[in-house]
Amino acid sequence: MDKHMHLVHKMENKTRLHDILVSDFLSLPYIGRSLRDSRQYKTREVKEEMKTICNSSPCPISMEAHTILQGDEGMYQRLEKASLAGDVDELHRLLQEDSLLLQQAPLRPANNPLHIAAALGHAEFVKEILAHKPKFATDFNIRGLTALHLACANGHLLVVKKFLQADIRSEVCTSRDKDGFLPIHTAALAGTVPLLEELLGACSENMVRELTCLGDNILHLAVKSNCFEAVRFLVERLESDHEFLNLKDAKGNTILHLATARKQLQVDYLIFSLFLLDWSDVL
Repeated sequence: MDKHMHLVHKMENKTRLHDILVSDFLSLPYIGRSLRDSRQYKTREVKEEMKTICNSSPCPISMEAHTILQGDEGMYQRLEKASLAGDVDELHRLLQEDSLLLQQAPLRPANNPLHIAAALGHAEFVKEILAHKPKFATDFNIRGLTALHLACANGHLLVVKKFLQADIRSEVCTSRDKDGFLPIHTAALAGTVPLLEELLGACSENMVRELTCLGDNILHLAVKSNCFEAVRFLVERLESDHEFLNLKDAKGNTILHLATARKQLQVDYLIFSLFLLDWSDVL
């Protein structure tokens, strides 16, 4: 008897049900598959107890396990597959069959459909989800990331544009992940110039100056990305703001200190050529 079917049999003991579900909660993605061919998931007590734990726990739950709890395996499995494939036609078919499908959000999934589509670069699918369920854009996944953070981390320019064209733009641009990163911080760390250009156009001046939890601004992160093009773009874009360009991170390092420590000679030359700093700043 394998590990996961053993878990199913343990659930038969209702007096120990709560303790078992808590201790084995990290196996929930497997519980979904184990229970599919078993009648155990139809037991009302099991379903209700699992729902209670899902609602009170920060742990992930697979969409498959969620659909078993909801008693509607097919619809959510199809939605997940459509999100993975960016299949807009299938999304439309699902919404025709159940217009409230997206409103009945999973119980703390690892990723909602918008997270999946944004991470994979499915721009048109993202546009459709934003039109039908914009709240998904401000939801965090199990890693503490919004869909826009995922799009920025993966360099999906067209997806980012869909977010910036949506009514919820200001909310998603100001959402911080668990490390205090705004989407523009994520784009800077990724070193993706087109994303930075789009986000700078959409962000307020104050937002551009925001720091992460570790005290980094977008310039510090761009240097840490080891992408000279991103650093050059930001330095030239913000050239007139000498105070910002010379800001220090939490460890007292300016972008020149960071670049010098990383032997980024192009960045050093760029900064000196713009007369932003003198040699005393690196001594």
